[in-house]
Order: sequence, then C-alpha cells, then structure tokens
Amino acid sequence: MKTKLMLVLLSAGICWQVHADEIRLPKCQIEDAVETPITFFISESVIKHFDTFVIEGHIQRWLNFSNKALKNSCVPMLRTLDKIVYAPEILGEESEEFEVVHSFLEYYYPGEIERLNSDKAKFYGLVFKKDISQFTSDWCGETMSSVYPQFFTIGLTCVDSVLEHELGHLAWANHDMETLSDQTDGMPFDLSNQVPLSVQSKYKKHSYGYICGGKGTIMAYADETHPFYSSPDISYGDIVCGNAHYADNARVLREHALSLRGK
Repeated sequence: MKTKLMLVLLSAGICWQVHADEIRLPKCQIEDAVETPITFFISESVIKHFDTFVIEGHIQRWLNFSNKALKNSCVPMLRTLDKIVYAPEILGEESEEFEVVHSFLEYYYPGEIERLNSDKAKFYGLVFKKDISQFTSDWCGETMSSVYPQFFTIGLTCVDSVLEHELGHLAWANHDMETLSDQTDGMPFDLSNQVPLSVQSKYKKHSYGYICGGKGTIMAYADETHPFYSSPDISYGDIVCGNAHYADNARVLREHALSLRGK
C-alpha cells in the first residue's frame, strides 16, 4: 500500500502576501507534517566562548527560520529540537576534516549516534565557532550526504538560514546554477556522475536554487536569503523565484518528506 502525503496545494493564482506585498506565496493546506527532530552537539570551541543561553538562542532562531521557510514553501515538514549535547571532547581543530568530526562523535557518543542513525527522520550536527582559523570567512556549514545522510556541521554565529540550507542538502537540494557552475568547473548538470552509483538517483533535474530580486532562495548563494525554497509558484515582486524544469527545491523537499513518511 502506497503512503500518501497529506498535502493539498491550491491554485498558484490564489496567494497570500507578507513582507509588505513583496513575497507572493501559494496558499496551501498542510496536514500531518513529518517531524524531523534534530540533535546538536556543541564543540569545545563554542562552549568556551559562549554562554549556554546564547547557544540555545541561536539554535532556536535556526529552527524558527527553518519552519517558516518550510511553511512558506508548502513543505509538510516540521523541524524540532531533539537534544543539545555539550561535547567538550570535540575541540574545534578536528573540524578541518568532516569525516574526522563524525568519527570523533562515533567514538565518544556511540549510543547517541546509533540512536540517531536508526531513524532516517532524525538529523544531527556538530556546532563550531565560526572563526576557527582553518576555515575561510564564508564557511558556515558542511554536509556529505552520500556518506552521512543525516549529519551536518554548522557555525554558531552564521545567519539563521544556514541550518535549513544544510538540511536542504541532506534532502538532495542543490545550490543555484551559477554557484554550482563555479564549484563543478562548468558542469552543474552532471552532479549525478560525481557521486556513488547508489545515490545517483537522488539528484533531480529540478533540484537547483534560484536568485530572484537580488536575493537567494534557501539553497542559493547570495548576500540575502529569502525564507523559502526555489519554486515556480513563489514570486518576489513580479519576479518568479524558480522554474518547474530546473529550480523547484520546494518540490524536492516535499518529495523528501514523502520518503520520510514512508520510512
């Protein structure tokens, strides 16, 4: 029996408006959203520089932004806080190598990692102090979805949209075309050929971010970020913020929600 996603998208011509009529969103009814609990491991580099209430405040803002973006994009998914684990064993220097970070978590917190990986709707990340010397100034997060499909790293003081950006990668949403062209030596459409055969089918032709009105959708690289994923049903002023053929990450996230519901 196939699992059906309880999501009703109404006519794209029926919209509701926010932000002084600049953003036009499709009106939708979301029922029974898929919950995606997130566990945050706080590294020593953050613990020694920030009070607990500051750390927890950043995390709450990330979650608030994520849920606003998902709602705006008509994605039946809810980001919730599972647990905050203070991990002084994980310093900050180890973050230079993504795989090493995860290995340290498996070593020091085997029970937690096993619990998290037993449910594909759960996600977890290691929080670093952003200005660690190994990173360039624009580093804010990282994923390796083909190897660690539920794990991310994130800088504490990065903008509120970073969490959802990294979770978008874990749902197989991609950057905007211009950014990917720079990152892949001019081959943004060949992403599936750069990953293991077992995950090539995860890359969809419509899974790219978009720039509209000088701002980026969640997965796009831009100085400012819209609180929604790329979608041909969303516009900013008179500019459409996606394309049904190559820039519809809202659809990617809805498809991901369906896969989580059928876990």
